[in-house]
Amino acid sequence: MERKFVRFPEDSVSLCAESLNIQTPQDVSSPLVEDVSFRLRQLTDVSRQFMRHSKRCKLMVDDWNRAFKWSSVEPIYGHNRSEPSRFQSIHESGLFEFHDPEVELAQPSLAPPLEGSCVTGQPVLTGPGPAPCEANTYMPSLQLLG
Repeated sequence: MERKFVRFPEDSVSLCAESLNIQTPQDVSSPLVEDVSFRLRQLTDVSRQFMRHSKRCKLMVDDWNRAFKWSSVEPIYGHNRSEPSRFQSIHESGLFEFHDPEVELAQPSLAPPLEGSCVTGQPVLTGPGPAPCEANTYMPSLQLLG
């Protein structure tokens, strides 16, 4: 019985090459697809071995990062099991998005400085024309509340 493996789509390889402004002829894309499929299969197998050696049944990002390190590939940056997932569901579409709360910048910047706060400043750079009257003209740039 012949084993059938998942094959990376040829269209995806050509789209990735186009996004990087690389022109790939049709005769090159077929061997490239075979190589990509083999390497993904190999990395999946190595990461599954790391999962089994850790006596787990769930494949984690740490397993993939170990497999990438073993294969001299860049690790996955982002979430790992020590960080809680910060994705939120969009109920209308059934999709998930990264939870990034909105921050109101107008209120803190327009509020008067609190008593006991530290205000730092930086020199104001002027364009062509007359120099400012004072030699040390400072503009507040950051307020540290203390």
